[in-house]
Amino acid sequence: EASWVWRTADTGGWDKTSYEYRLHFDSPTAMALPGNGSPEPRHEYRYNSRGLKTAEDPGKPYAISYAYDELDRVKGVTYSDPATSMSSKLFYDAGGRVTRANLYRRGTLLNKTTAAYNLRGWLTSEAWTVDGASYSLGYAYNDAGDRIEMTYPGGTAFSFEYDNRGRLVRIPGYFEQEGQPAQKGFAYDANGFLTN
Repeated sequence: EASWVWRTADTGGWDKTSYEYRLHFDSPTAMALPGNGSPEPRHEYRYNSRGLKTAEDPGKPYAISYAYDELDRVKGVTYSDPATSMSSKLFYDAGGRVTRANLYRRGTLLNKTTAAYNLRGWLTSEAWTVDGASYSLGYAYNDAGDRIEMTYPGGTAFSFEYDNRGRLVRIPGYFEQEGQPAQKGFAYDANGFLTN
């Protein structure tokens, strides 16, 4: 059929993956996976008139659908598993950065994550609630935008040191033994490529 384009990746024997494309789309509409079953596993995709993926059918009892906002950003994903239906919602700030994502099971909030940014748009904190337990990460930067500190759940913090060209050269506490002189953890050649 003239409206289909076929592409196949074949490494010999049964290990073959085939892709189908609609003309004018650069994303596959179907993917046939290798396998000995009959029929072979087939993963199908659907798109809207703007080329945004709206649904996936992985050939299982459930399907995946996507919803978008007026700026073509994903605002929701639904997994129509008859055993345990799941869905997620995403929220953005004025700069298009994800600030919150919620995961629901049968309509009840299950897990969530939030993110905060400074005025320059740099990520300063992330927080997760998973099965009722809370976790967080914090980030600090220098004026050049290099991340100089990361604080893990529980309060443990690691710092990062850079050279005058903004290249990471040391993470104190790593690559060195306690009580020994500080060692540079990263080295670069004259072309700026990492050598150590």
